[in-house]
Amino acid sequence: MISHGVETDLPHGGLLLLLSMPTAAALTQSCDLAIARLRSATQRLTHPRGPRTFFTVTIPLERAVADANDALAVDRFLQDVTAEEDLRDASTRCDRNARAAIASLESPSLYRAVLAAAASDTAPSALDHALDDAWLVKLRLAGAGIPPGRRAEFLALENELDDLQLRFQANLAADDASISLGRRHSKLAVNERTYDFLRTSNDEGARQAYWMAYENRAWQTNVPLFERALADRDRLAHLLDYESWADYRLAGTMADSPMRVEKFLSAAVDQLRVPTETEIANMRAAIAADEKRAVTTLQPWDVDRARSLLARSAVDGADVRRYFPAQHTFDATLEVCHTLFGIDFTRLAPGQLWSPDVVALQVSDSITGTMLGYTYVDLYARPGAPRFTNVTLVPPRAAAVGRNPALAVILGNWSRPAPGDPALLAHDDVVALFEGLGANLSTLLAAPSYETLHDALPFDFGGVAPEVFVNLAWDPAILAQISSDAQTGEAMPTQLAEKLAAARDATDAYATMRLLVLSTIDMQYHSTGDRIDSTAIWAKTSDALLPQLYAVGTHPQVASNRWMRGDDARTYAGAWARMYAQDIYTAFAPSPLDPTVGMRFRTSILARAPGQEPDDAVANFLGRPMNPAAFLSEFTR
Repeated sequence: MISHGVETDLPHGGLLLLLSMPTAAALTQSCDLAIARLRSATQRLTHPRGPRTFFTVTIPLERAVADANDALAVDRFLQDVTAEEDLRDASTRCDRNARAAIASLESPSLYRAVLAAAASDTAPSALDHALDDAWLVKLRLAGAGIPPGRRAEFLALENELDDLQLRFQANLAADDASISLGRRHSKLAVNERTYDFLRTSNDEGARQAYWMAYENRAWQTNVPLFERALADRDRLAHLLDYESWADYRLAGTMADSPMRVEKFLSAAVDQLRVPTETEIANMRAAIAADEKRAVTTLQPWDVDRARSLLARSAVDGADVRRYFPAQHTFDATLEVCHTLFGIDFTRLAPGQLWSPDVVALQVSDSITGTMLGYTYVDLYARPGAPRFTNVTLVPPRAAAVGRNPALAVILGNWSRPAPGDPALLAHDDVVALFEGLGANLSTLLAAPSYETLHDALPFDFGGVAPEVFVNLAWDPAILAQISSDAQTGEAMPTQLAEKLAAARDATDAYATMRLLVLSTIDMQYHSTGDRIDSTAIWAKTSDALLPQLYAVGTHPQVASNRWMRGDDARTYAGAWARMYAQDIYTAFAPSPLDPTVGMRFRTSILARAPGQEPDDAVANFLGRPMNPAAFLSEFTR
């Protein structure tokens, strides 16, 4: 249910900031105050007057850090969305200072205090013991438990790695590669903003020139930086007593170890070989027919064009768009969430936020009326803004009575209509909305707990709910529910929904194989040692598994910053989450709008009990352990 209301008394301090944008000076002042309070509170923990216990160390530490995170959440977030330069600069400084303050807490003295508190065995419950353990793990991974001599090396390497990553990204941003087009030799910049050229151009030579330039962006400076970063990561892992950076990054995840990831990837690759070869043959035929030339090999620069041609042959994008008026689709999608998951959305009074497009919603339980949190939805693309994503600013926290509300933001990249034209969405926009809501509701509906335990959720489980929501966005029954012809109001016909699915299926095996191969390369980079020829590893793996990922003379490992911004040793998580999601969706498929299934998903998965193993939560929902058959069989249907 969606209602309209005016909310004037928001109980969560950080949320008040979003009702009226701060000045740069006010943001700086609030940020400095929150950091000062954090430092004051935590300095007392390393020298307590009495015994070091759960109540004198762990709980005060948890409260101090959680309070600081909540108070700083909006201040740090605004750098990603505000168009005001002084406010963005203030937010960036706040984020940098907050990171430094939190890093300074991760000290040997605090580690010894938490270790003594855990050893006192004064945590009264299993959840409290889990908090002791979570803080010990967090501090160990930050190097706080390393002996002094090795710790100095650890901190120096961490600083060097940060610097390498910043320089890498700066080089990529500064790269000015371009290609010449046509007889007039007009210049086309080669970067993420123009990458769609590979999909739209029917000039093979121009596509080849573009692809080669893209895959070589800033390579001469960034390949050495990347390989140095790989070496630094390997040494850091060994200082923390892990066999490799991949072992370090996978600690505490569902996958748990590189060996299990590699086994998963190998099995999936074997299953997808034949359907991928079939799709490559179809793509080759599509290019040949469109460009009226013989195509014996599908080249890397042909792939995006071929996928676009096959999708267009299955369904006309204009026929689809007319069924998705933006406002109707957004409201109807929230109504689906209300039906399935028992939640109500109340629109808050518009305020002076970072953009007039932002919609502020209060989210409540439909049955009890309990207020769960707030979400801010900013769906239209703006220059410099992030791509479609969900940002958790404040997770739900257990309070003395009930829960403190959560706060999350959905940032979109919908295209704006031309003046005078109706706002109509491509189906990809609809999928992105569902995926964003899946991540958003994973925050808002989560069981309240300690923030540190919420942050400790295995990252490879975090993508499961969004992938389940992606399945909803493709289901003909859901599409009928949320669609409305812009002229007649009629729902999308089942036949058109099936054509949409055919367009996706036309190259789905190839797209998934690409992700699996990138994941395999990622694992090799981060589990091979400290002396790596990153170009040779990419070339060899691509040649064995998917030749369309490489051409001689290119350096695709540095064409993007995927492994220099946080995805290192974690690329596999997308396919891993999809494996779980496909099996979970078998419960939805017979009746996608069945609220009994939706509520079971909410209680078992979205509101998983704090500390419960993800595999146990999935088994509770399905009534059996997860089976990868649904994921693997979708490519052979």
